[in-house]
Amino acid sequence: MKFSVPSEMKCVGFSHLIFLFLLCLFFSSKAVIVIDLGTENFIVSALTPNSKSFFEVVLNFESSRKTRALVAFHQGDRLFGDYAANLLSRAPQKVFASFLPLLGAKYSSNSTNSQPMEILKSGLQVKEDKTRKTFLFVHPEEKDPFSPEEILAMVLDYAKKFTKHHLPEVDVSSAVLIIPPYMTHSHYHAIKDAASLVSLQVKSILPDYIAVCIAYALSRQTEASQKVAFIDFSSSLVRVFVAKIQKEKITVLANQWDHLVSGNEIDRRLVNFLISKSVCSSGEQANKVTRTCLEKKETEKLSSNKRALGRLYRGATQAKLILSTNKFYDLVLEDLLPDFNFHVRVSQAEFNQLNEDLYQRLRDLLQFTFDPTQTLSLPNVDQLDEVEIVGGSTRIPEIRTILKSFFGRDPSVHLNSDEAAIYGGSYHAAEVASYKFSGKHFAIVDVLPYNIDLYLVGVNGEKKEQLIGRVFSKNQNYDAVQAVSFSIPKTKSVLVQLRYSHGKFSSYYVGSNNPIATYTIETGSETAQVELLFNAKKGLLGSVIELGATGGSSSGGYLSDITQIATSYKLKSDHSLSATLKSLPFRKEQSGDEATPLTEEAKDLSSKKIKEFDRIELEKRDKAEKKNALESFINNGLDILEAKSISRYATQAEIDSFSKKLTEAKAWFEKASEDEKQMKVAQISSNLQALRESGNKILYRKQKHSDIESGLQMCLAQTQKLRESVKNDPNLTREGKAEIAKLLNDVDDWAKSEQLKVSSPNQVILLDSKEEELVAKSTGSEEWKFSFSKEVETRLEQVERKMKVLKGAPAPPANEKVDLSKLKKADNPRKWTNILIVVSGCICFVVFFVGLTFFLKSRFGKKAKSVTPKKTKKDR
Repeated sequence: MKFSVPSEMKCVGFSHLIFLFLLCLFFSSKAVIVIDLGTENFIVSALTPNSKSFFEVVLNFESSRKTRALVAFHQGDRLFGDYAANLLSRAPQKVFASFLPLLGAKYSSNSTNSQPMEILKSGLQVKEDKTRKTFLFVHPEEKDPFSPEEILAMVLDYAKKFTKHHLPEVDVSSAVLIIPPYMTHSHYHAIKDAASLVSLQVKSILPDYIAVCIAYALSRQTEASQKVAFIDFSSSLVRVFVAKIQKEKITVLANQWDHLVSGNEIDRRLVNFLISKSVCSSGEQANKVTRTCLEKKETEKLSSNKRALGRLYRGATQAKLILSTNKFYDLVLEDLLPDFNFHVRVSQAEFNQLNEDLYQRLRDLLQFTFDPTQTLSLPNVDQLDEVEIVGGSTRIPEIRTILKSFFGRDPSVHLNSDEAAIYGGSYHAAEVASYKFSGKHFAIVDVLPYNIDLYLVGVNGEKKEQLIGRVFSKNQNYDAVQAVSFSIPKTKSVLVQLRYSHGKFSSYYVGSNNPIATYTIETGSETAQVELLFNAKKGLLGSVIELGATGGSSSGGYLSDITQIATSYKLKSDHSLSATLKSLPFRKEQSGDEATPLTEEAKDLSSKKIKEFDRIELEKRDKAEKKNALESFINNGLDILEAKSISRYATQAEIDSFSKKLTEAKAWFEKASEDEKQMKVAQISSNLQALRESGNKILYRKQKHSDIESGLQMCLAQTQKLRESVKNDPNLTREGKAEIAKLLNDVDDWAKSEQLKVSSPNQVILLDSKEEELVAKSTGSEEWKFSFSKEVETRLEQVERKMKVLKGAPAPPANEKVDLSKLKKADNPRKWTNILIVVSGCICFVVFFVGLTFFLKSRFGKKAKSVTPKKTKKDR
């Protein structure tokens, strides 16, 4: 039986293969970056499918693994990282620092009194966004204010840029973000909005304590179940989190923190202490020519001097490090103020006394965390397998003493404090990436970071404020189902609101009246008996709370709605109410007192603003490069014209023409440099092109002349060495030595004749047609290559080859040349591996193509035959 493939299907197989091949190439060039966002610093790692290692920490433009989370604007330039940090001490009002906690926060919340706002070195000037009720940053040199989302977007874009610079062959469009533990739903929304402004797709948002737990699970030497307590004393807070780590599962048991105890708070106290110690005592004189102490009234000037205060903060940080290992430290800052040299001695005892109340809060936090009434599933202190410390401030001896006294053991340090989170986050990113990596898989069981309460805020359209009850408690596991019942007589509709509630600790940047969501529930009866069912779930991009509402006494179905807290996808309820109550309709409302996220229109405007900064920076960079090239060409040309040997490189007509254009270009450059705005890129390019057309020949001849001179000097030096070796070589006969000497003399004669040509003052080196074409098209001397040195090497090789013959050794072929590229390929240990990979790929391609062809024939072949074939005798 014959069959045929329809004509429209003949090229389907090949086109599908091309499509699949291009698709594989597209995904193979994708990279996922992991950004550990800290309050003061951030670290970036990159995961690429073709990388030799699992991941690599990306170096920034300053070749550093850690980058300051700063953005500054100064004299029309946008600065990042260390450049912005250098400006922080001189003009802190121009630097945006410690902006991360203010993402999505209400301006009226307690954020205005929070710790980073008290640190004078931040220099932030803020105002309220009347539309969104959030913060806006004001810059003295910029017309428009900046939202925290825009500042974070610039930081993320900077991370993208130096990652692209480090890995130019990959496309950086996806990211996994690691965030501090205090982040709420407002922070999550703001972070995703900030990433969208710079076209960065957020694959996952991971709390940093989860990343640290993953890093510890990967680094431990055993696969047995362990209960580990982690103490992190960082620059922004101190926290204690406990996790149960098993072979393929990580269960967070508790997570507590205190933002009032931090490295920044220690620095702030130390600065105030240093200022107080600089006051002159009764026996000291303050009116010297160069003072070492201040009058009490003058300390106010020191506290208000932002530049001096910035130097004091850096000195306090240094003092804190030194006092961790020494009993005393002398802090000396010359010319801190006019005619004032700061010199104060600080002892370790004074340092500990200064921070005694912070040490006590640390003790209280430890007691509160391991209080069995707070977290029932938490093990006792003596049941812990390990106590791990991270964070720079854990180096303080008193803190280690407190931890040893509480846990009854010395805390261990197995992890790199700076890169533990980025290491664990990279493994997490491997799981959520579009391509898979080999490695361990960990199921994560997390806990709620805050208490969540339910409030009654309205009845029948009238405002009312009453606490109904606590829905979720802090450190309660996700996927928990909570029911809340209440009754209100003579009610047709109620307005309820979910809010965060802070306890003794963990109140970082969250007000007790900061709403999560507001709902209107239509009861439809005079007496409202309402039962609300809440279910908290955790996703890759945050958490969601599902809500069901019922009321009355008749049976009914379960009505479910999704309250989006920090995610863009919906989850379906997997449970039902046990009560036989009818469904109550409800809808989500805007209460009017919560901070609102960016609208699509605002996102477009912010994205255009950031792109405009990028365009301006690109134009500035291009202008600076061309300006430097023009200035360098002018200076180089003038040096050549002033040289006595100019007649060797150019004719008099060429010298006059080049000199005239150089003079004109120099005059224009000096005049235009007085006003940078008047110096246009097109004018710079035009002047540079005119100079190159006139002077490239002269510059090319000069470099060619230098190449010939250096080659000739090398030739004469080598011939002299060969003469000495031939003279003392016992393997050569007298006739052989004479023959070699004759060859060396010929080489010397040739070298001297060439040297005489280039040393002649009136002999200009001629260029052949290829050189003329190269010089005319070139835009710089880096494109020029010279071959005279190779000619010298060829003549010397002929002499060495003759020496081998006269010594009796077999001579290599006369025209043999060593191909270095072949040698490299031969020495490459991966040569056969690469060949095997290519051959295997070709075989798989052929097998797939043949299989697809047979599939298409079997699928479409019968339909293509419209005439039924006649039956043969055998068929009958």
